[in-house]
Parts: sequence; C-alpha cells; structure tokens
Amino acid sequence: MDVFPRPPHYRQDAVIDLTMTVNELLDQHSNSWNVNLVRQLFSDEDIDLVLNTKILPSFSGVRSPAHAGLLAITWATTAVKEHKLRNVQFEFSSLEAADALNNPLEYPPIYSECYKALGSVYSLSKSSMVLVHRTCNTAASAIADSVISGQRFHSYVASGGPRWLAVMLDKEEISS
Repeated sequence: MDVFPRPPHYRQDAVIDLTMTVNELLDQHSNSWNVNLVRQLFSDEDIDLVLNTKILPSFSGVRSPAHAGLLAITWATTAVKEHKLRNVQFEFSSLEAADALNNPLEYPPIYSECYKALGSVYSLSKSSMVLVHRTCNTAASAIADSVISGQRFHSYVASGGPRWLAVMLDKEEISS
C-alpha cells in the first residue's frame, strides 16, 4: 500500500476519461468490478489493487442528511464485521442522524434505517456509538467531502486501508 494517496497508474495504450468515477468501473447489473474495463485501463501494478477492493452498497437514492448518516453507520459496521473487529467505538458527526436515532418515530421514511443502524452497532461485541463534533473527526470529514465533491456514489474498503489514512488518524488521535 502507498503511504500517501496517488493518482492511478494507467496502461500506456489506454485512452482515459479523467472525469470517470468509480461507479463507471462497476458492472451495474452485478454490482461488481467490470474486470475487462479495469484490465483495459490500469497498469498491471494497479489491477490487483482495484479488483481486490471490496465494493459496498451504493449511497445513491439517499433521502436526507439523516438518512445518509444512518447509512454510513450501517456501512461502517458492515465493514468492521467483515474484518472481524470487536470493541469498536463508532464516532459520527451527523446531528440529523443523532436526532433520528433518538426520535425514530419523527422520521417515518427512515424509521427502519434507525433500527438497522442501532442493531448493527450493538450486534458487535462491546461496541458503541458516540456523536462527536465534525472538527474532532477530520479524517472522516476529508473522506466524506471527497466522496461528495467527486460524486463517488459507491463506497469501498481496501483491506487494512491506505497508510495515508492511518497516518491521518494517528495524528487526529494524538491531538484529541
């Protein structure tokens, strides 16, 4: 893994659309990587990195900021479960999601998402959720801003995560 984020390495003979998003590298019917397209575009060095990156559910069709926050909590717990982690404190900064979790009956369109998020967190041994101010979560905010500004509607988690993120999280922990 790279220490810092870097641009992808493309095949020298590939014609690249620099506005392409991750969503365009997926087979929309199977919600998996379009292997042929990945092999056409990326260098041998990057093909395995891309194809071994797990694709998680799409965040398209989000109804509100509260709904987005609840989906993010459920998505995070899914990733943590797959990595067989326990005793995890999930920090989130969405005041809207916090309100929905505390008052689910006031959010009929996303009522079921409230219980799904709570159930997913508490199904993990010794895990909890904590609402924190956005400034206390700069790494998460940077990732979220990148996803929104780049319209990356599919999220994915690489095994172990990139080193640049670990460095950022270490710095955040030290300063808190």
